[in-house]
Amino acid sequence: MSENYLTTEEAAKILNIHQRTITKYLANGQIKGAKIGRIWRVDEKDVRAFFEDVKNRTEEAIEREKQGGTVNAE
Repeated sequence: MSENYLTTEEAAKILNIHQRTITKYLANGQIKGAKIGRIWRVDEKDVRAFFEDVKNRTEEAIEREKQGGTVNAE
């Protein structure tokens, strides 16, 4: 098994956000993860995929704004 499973603390460091924010994202399904007992584990590739998704949506919103469109706050 070559996956790299992270704690919420490690995932938060990668994304430079608070650990509680990662826990919230995991709990509401924004980031895939598994809760084992009371401890969340998340695959590093899922954290990076989440980042890429947010980055792409941000770039699209900026482009729409440049073109005079409206930006949806999600």
